[in-house]
Amino acid sequence: MGCTDKEPMPQNPFDTIESTHQYMQLLDEVLEEVQRTTEQELKRTVLADTMVIGRGAEAIHLLNYKLEQLRHHVKASSRILNDLRTMRRLLLNERRNTDHGMSRRVS
Repeated sequence: MGCTDKEPMPQNPFDTIESTHQYMQLLDEVLEEVQRTTEQELKRTVLADTMVIGRGAEAIHLLNYKLEQLRHHVKASSRILNDLRTMRRLLLNERRNTDHGMSRRVS
């Protein structure tokens, strides 16, 4: 994620498609870690009190479910950003090829 001489560092993570894509990948990694932690907490809660699961365990189940939903949306967004980046590259390459063709005809 380092900054090169060619690419100025974005002012926020959403200045470019690439930086947004990187942000979404990092967000997915963090969500995965949080989900693992909640799953471990759920197992510990259930093992500690097998007779009374209670509201705490229900809350952890709900949290885990919502995290999974969020991860699904983050991954989908990441794929869309990747598609946008690919389309932009294709369009810019086509535009460059068209510009080169036009300049050769004019010469």
